[in-house]
Amino acid sequence: MVKVLICSYLEPELIERIRAVDSRLSVYYEPELLPKPRYRADHVGAPLERSRRPGAQARCGGIRSRKGTWPATSRVRASSTV
Repeated sequence: MVKVLICSYLEPELIERIRAVDSRLSVYYEPELLPKPRYRADHVGAPLERSRRPGAQARCGGIRSRKGTWPATSRVRASSTV
């Protein structure tokens, strides 16, 4: 099982293409926790106030703390091989 955490907004069809690459991929993508893009290919998005969204901080922490995933403090570099 390969766990993939997507931390930038992508169109839903692109997420499905990533999931379809291999059945061993476990893709974590929660667009409601990400800033809304301001324009096409905006990977920063509008400022986001997670503290104002009930449960958002807990959901983010829950994703990062899943057993066998990634350390919360590590930096992950995107691979261009997918």
